[in-house]
Amino acid sequence: MRYAPMLHIARGGVLSKSGRQRHQEIAEGLRNLDPQAAEAAMQGDIADAARPIRDRLSA
Repeated sequence: MRYAPMLHIARGGVLSKSGRQRHQEIAEGLRNLDPQAAEAAMQGDIADAARPIRDRLSA
């Protein structure tokens, strides 16, 4: 797998725009001992980051 294109996208700010809210939701789920909430937030975080990456790669 080639990582250079992904690093270029990440350094372009695509990944930095996603996640803060999701990361707070993950932490809250863990603090509250709620694995379902933490899991949902993790899945959402991955999906949120995947969309702009996919869009940039297909442009």
